[in-house]
Amino acid sequence: LGVIIPLLSRTAPEAHAATGSSKLVPVDELRFQLSVAVAWMLIGGFGFMMALFYLVNHSDKEIRMYSWEVISSTVNIFCAVLIFSACNSLVEYYAFHGLHHAEAIESPYAIAVDFLQMFSWIAAMLFVLWLVARRARQRCHAGEGPEKHADHHLDVKCWAMLFAHTAGFAAINAFGDLQQNVFFSQGPAHAFLIVPLTTLVLASIFKLVSIVGDGLRRRRLLALGHRFYEIWMEETEEAENDMTALAVSFLTCQALRFYTGGHLPDPEGEEPPKTRAAALLFCSLAFAFVGIIWVQFDEAHHHFVSQVTPKFQKRLQRVSEIFLAVCCMC
Repeated sequence: LGVIIPLLSRTAPEAHAATGSSKLVPVDELRFQLSVAVAWMLIGGFGFMMALFYLVNHSDKEIRMYSWEVISSTVNIFCAVLIFSACNSLVEYYAFHGLHHAEAIESPYAIAVDFLQMFSWIAAMLFVLWLVARRARQRCHAGEGPEKHADHHLDVKCWAMLFAHTAGFAAINAFGDLQQNVFFSQGPAHAFLIVPLTTLVLASIFKLVSIVGDGLRRRRLLALGHRFYEIWMEETEEAENDMTALAVSFLTCQALRFYTGGHLPDPEGEEPPKTRAAALLFCSLAFAFVGIIWVQFDEAHHHFVSQVTPKFQKRLQRVSEIFLAVCCMC
């Protein structure tokens, strides 16, 4: 449907511009093409909804679980998009009021504001996770039984996913604007340099936050129970991985689109229409192939990881998770 609908809904001037003809298509034919496109959309929408009902009511427990996880992640991402878009619009209105759009993107002041917003979302993510994990333990002390432990873990995971995606979009906004800089936008090779830079900056931020706040947070959460400290650490690391993967995958796709189309898309992902879709499709399939191969060699990877020290083993595991997430998102 993603390939057929744009072809069917293409306007007459665009269709004849490719052939060099100035002849216009009659209005009735255009209406027919639009009707066909709408019909395909309705068929696809109904088919998709029926497939969801089938999957969430499947006889296999694992299929039902993974189906609900995918639906939850999708709803979570859309909520994060709306939250960040609203907050970012407010920040841009008050911080960039009176500036031209190009100045608001390329000026050092604008980039500084974007990075400050990203740091604020990261701090909010860490604080909310600590608060929810602490509140979960207090509820358990108040008399709730062991059956509520799983619900408490899900509470922490829910907030971790929401703030991780919101902070990820803030990182995309900050590093995406930085990618529009004269140095990074002068060629595809320079545009790719933003990817390792983003990874290094985010890793440094997470390491610094861990060093500075680990002592206080560890005392506070260990006083409530070691198990809940482990839950907080697990969900915090998973949120950091999701945020890094989201930002790195978007910037990688931006650089690939620059290489295939000859134009660097703007921070929102918009670009001129003359992009080679076949090359982009090939790149997407290549990332999918690498991700599948990586999963197939998961057992050998775990065997290699088990041979190193626990600290280095943890780092390799995080790198593996981020790399696999980047492959999936690209």
